Parts: sequence; structure tokens; C-alpha cells
Amino acid sequence: MDHPLISTTQTQEYNEILLACTADVGKPPGYVTWWRFRADDSIVMIGQSDLIEDDAGNCEFFASVNITYKVSKEDNGAFFRCTSDSNVTDGPGHEDSNLYRDTDKINVLCK
Repeated sequence: MDHPLISTTQTQEYNEILLACTADVGKPPGYVTWWRFRADDSIVMIGQSDLIEDDAGNCEFFASVNITYKVSKEDNGAFFRCTSDSNVTDGPGHEDSNLYRDTDKINVLCK
């Protein structure tokens, strides 16, 4: 799994940030998902790639998901997690994935 990309970790309230993640989701092929973790312990799925169809003879399947996320003041201190899952994992769920990467926490500047 590549490190997830976040366009910035410091932004103004109501601005958008870009989140990008790519992973080899294995065989059977799976998907990647973005989650938002706030300081108040709320966790929300904010985006997911399409499930890739199996291709006989191929053992590498790459999935990508790019998200544009509008930041609010409640996101101050939040971080984002990209997970890689397939149909054989217990997911979808941020706690079910063995393969994940977290971004740094964001600092939201209020207007």
C-alpha cells in the first residue's frame, strides 16, 4: 500500500483538501476506502473505490480512490485513514482491515 496523500495538513475552515490512496488489493480483488477520525471519536467512511472484477491469470489488482473533502472546524485534530480490503475480509470497516495507512492530523484555522 502506498502512503496516502493529503494535499495539506493546515487549512482554513470550509476549504477543500484532496485525499488520494492506491493499493494492491490482492486476489480476489478488493477495494480501498477512506475514513475520517475526529478528536471526538466519531469515525465516518468518506469514500470508497469500485470493486475490481477478477481477471484470470492476474494476481495484482490495484485500486485507487481520490476524495475531495470539505473541512469544518470540527475536523481540527482529525486524521484520515486509507484501508485496503477484499471480499474475503470481514469488512468493510476501519477496524477490520489489516492493511491501512493514516495521514497526519489536520489543523483547521477558523475564519
